[in-house]
Amino acid sequence: MNGNELVVLLMATAMLAALAYRITGSIGRTLVSTLVLVPMLFLALEGATQFLTCDETYMVLELEDVRSSNFRQWNMGGYRTSILLTGTIFSALKGTLLSDAPTAAELHGLTKSIHWLVGFVVLVMIHEALRRYFVPKDRQPLFFVLFFGVALMLPTNILAFKVANYDLLSMMLGMLCFTLTLGAVTTGSLPAALGAVVAGSLASQEKIIASPFLALATSAAVFIAATWPTRLLPRRGAQPPAAEPLAGVPWGSVAGAALAVILASALPVMLTWSIVNGIHGGLKFSFVRALTPLTGYISVTADAASASSTMFLLATAGLIGVGIVASYVYRVLRTRLASNGNGTRLTTSTSIIVLLFVAIGIYGTYAYNVYVHPYYPTPSGIYLPTKSFNDATAHYMQPTFASHLTAGVTMSYSVIANGLPSAFWLLLLVAAVVGLAMRRPLHVPAAWSAAALFVLLFPLAYAVTQTPFGSRYLNLFLFVIAVFVVFAATGLASLLRSQLSYAAAAAFLLLVAGELSLFRPVVGSFTPVWNTPEAEFAAKPLYGKLQTGFWAGWGEENYLAGKIIAEKHRQPGQNIRILCSYPGDWLSTDPTISFVPYNQLVRATSSTDFYVLSRQAIYQLRYPFPHGQKPLFTIDYGGATMAWVFRGDQLSNTIMFVSPERDGGYLTEVPERRASANDLANPQRSTLTVYENGKPLGPPHAPFDDIRKLGRGRFNHWENLVFFTTSDNSDPRTNGRTYEVR
Repeated sequence: MNGNELVVLLMATAMLAALAYRITGSIGRTLVSTLVLVPMLFLALEGATQFLTCDETYMVLELEDVRSSNFRQWNMGGYRTSILLTGTIFSALKGTLLSDAPTAAELHGLTKSIHWLVGFVVLVMIHEALRRYFVPKDRQPLFFVLFFGVALMLPTNILAFKVANYDLLSMMLGMLCFTLTLGAVTTGSLPAALGAVVAGSLASQEKIIASPFLALATSAAVFIAATWPTRLLPRRGAQPPAAEPLAGVPWGSVAGAALAVILASALPVMLTWSIVNGIHGGLKFSFVRALTPLTGYISVTADAASASSTMFLLATAGLIGVGIVASYVYRVLRTRLASNGNGTRLTTSTSIIVLLFVAIGIYGTYAYNVYVHPYYPTPSGIYLPTKSFNDATAHYMQPTFASHLTAGVTMSYSVIANGLPSAFWLLLLVAAVVGLAMRRPLHVPAAWSAAALFVLLFPLAYAVTQTPFGSRYLNLFLFVIAVFVVFAATGLASLLRSQLSYAAAAAFLLLVAGELSLFRPVVGSFTPVWNTPEAEFAAKPLYGKLQTGFWAGWGEENYLAGKIIAEKHRQPGQNIRILCSYPGDWLSTDPTISFVPYNQLVRATSSTDFYVLSRQAIYQLRYPFPHGQKPLFTIDYGGATMAWVFRGDQLSNTIMFVSPERDGGYLTEVPERRASANDLANPQRSTLTVYENGKPLGPPHAPFDDIRKLGRGRFNHWENLVFFTTSDNSDPRTNGRTYEVR
């Protein structure tokens, strides 16, 4: 933990202490509660300001230079709330907290510190909304410890906290939107519903994944206006006035609420544009574009939605209609619905249903793998979806659309099953058993029982629409389930005596922390203890094949490998180069360590050069892997290797970078052998030979057209390049063989 992280840790601890004292009113209980949460803060913060992932290498630049940024993410319709909050705060503070000529590591460290704190402040706001609407006063101290313990140790939350991209604020603000929506519907508070719309709008302009929750908040506001026509402020336990389902609908209130919703959604976006444009200048604005968050739930991208006023009218009309229909249904059924203020009790069946979907996910984990076309050789007769992501198409090696869809649905729930620590599912199992044994459910707000079931629909929607559904893409829904688990844990603990309840809560958090500690410091690689990798997958890279639940790396492996190299594999003060096969950076302040970006394709040949070959780069970018060479060390998590590290002199002859020629054959650069290469003046000078698994290929000096059309091992060493083919014309990047030049 460096200085940035220590300062952030102290600030977050102070916020928790102030909140704990407000809840308990006791210095002693405040101290104990806060100290219990410090290890969880450490897990969520450790290393956060010491590395950049793939996305961050270009995304942090928009936060650090709002005045002259190219606004790539902004123009794509996202990252706007981060630019509004993190970017403007950074602009205000950098002159005070940084030197006149700060290093890149100092800039990035400050940016990531601010982003972490902004996300943490929203997390505190989520807790306060939950506490106000759903937690009885006598349970608030216990809920405080469990909520922050779980929220800070949820693997997808940790990943979002440690990475300054759009995941953190879209998830946190989306969760705030959802919590306020449930609170508004529970109490009949229109202001709370409009607050949810504001939070949802900020979340949706950050990342479109939050748009469905904004849509829910919009419909909820109309529902409240149509159901509770005489009140604006919340009052616990209130029932809607007696009125006929249709005759009692106050259409004036509905129209006013609809207008308020549109303004509540548009104003944060307009404010974002105004502030950022005041710093940057030149941002084009339109009112329809400002309403993009409201239309995003029916659009693949924000820009597609913002381009059409018709889209906006259809989207808002649909949301208003849903609210009116919901009010009508509620009025018809209200005499049959039991209510006790802020919610009824958790039914045991809810836990059982959630666990049933977890069981489906566990089955999918072992029944299917994900294959990425065109990187993995796909035989004929396999169904390939038409929808691709980043120029790749995921499938499950299924012959028909029906079997592909079945596998996809099952696999989407495997993301849920693998995304939460095992202790979460164990706790829900205990809750179900206790409920059955005691013949009475635990006291948990009914709204959060419904919420847990509601979010289980989203993995299904992702699979049906063939939208990518890795844990990052489901982080908001995982958070909702985690909050449901917190309520269940609070309900279970409340069955015990006061001191025993805190001991039980501490034991639960220790179980979670123990499973997570195996994946420090970057918990994106988390897999639960019950998911074990296949032996082949664990030991070597498989081109285009992914095993469910296992992380392929996101650039953080460069940080992890760099620290090990610096500590164990170089002489003190020795200059070293680390060649990254995938974008990412270690924010080291040591001037003797330099990172070489993957796209420079630099050949490493000395003992002070190091290749970091990640599984992500191998399966996605199709780097040849030096099979048969023993790595210097590996980065391993959950029993599977995430990256392999080689010293440059180990691979001085190995072909490491290959580019396919359009009409056939493959190119690799060997600039260090230029002096002995063929050229126009000496077309047969080179004595270089290409070897395949130790056997020489040939003939050498082959004409380029023969290499393209005939192949079969022909090659030519020409100037800085070697133009070659394999013995059977297969792809040298994926055929599992090693190629060398000598």
